[in-house]
Amino acid sequence: VRQLRARFPGSPCLNSLDEQAAPEPPTRESMRTENLRARLSGLPEPYPEGAEPAPGSAPEPEPGTEACSLPPYAVGERVEAFSLPDGEGVRRNPLEAAEEYVLLDFWASWCAPCRRELPGLLDAASRFDGALSVCAVSVDEDAAAWRSAMEQEGLSPLLNLRLDRSDASFAELVARFDIRTIPHNLLLDGERRVVAVDLRGDALREWLEKELKR
Repeated sequence: VRQLRARFPGSPCLNSLDEQAAPEPPTRESMRTENLRARLSGLPEPYPEGAEPAPGSAPEPEPGTEACSLPPYAVGERVEAFSLPDGEGVRRNPLEAAEEYVLLDFWASWCAPCRRELPGLLDAASRFDGALSVCAVSVDEDAAAWRSAMEQEGLSPLLNLRLDRSDASFAELVARFDIRTIPHNLLLDGERRVVAVDLRGDALREWLEKELKR
């Protein structure tokens, strides 16, 4: 752990590890989760694709109960209601927005490409005010870093929520929204069905302009 911390300073995943604690035997779900956390932090995945825990190393959940086994939302599929905490700790359901369209954008304070996308999100929220609700969902594990980034980037016009691994819905939402890399977004229509994935910048603007003229 000490060597990895030296190689990847500031990693939220590695900084959360206790060098003295004996690791818990991995399960399939924990292996998937650790691989995701590594990808989101720009680190190599600790477990190869298809890896299985050692027999008898830890009890597995009952078949069908693993949240990560849920399939990602497909275009045309309605997103189920969910809630996450905002900056004040109040859980909010972004699907309850009054606007016809909802953009769910997943980002993190430590993700440089994500932060380059934020001005475009603010522009879209302003340009399509009343028709588009932009929800910026951070996957930061450090709440202070998240709040600082929100202030630096002027994100108050957006609905700002945070999804971290301590949330009971973490594994399920990561799987359903197919959060493999960030930035990543899904555009939902009035029925809260997925109508597009990873539309941003001019492509997002042109799509909305075309649809809103109908």
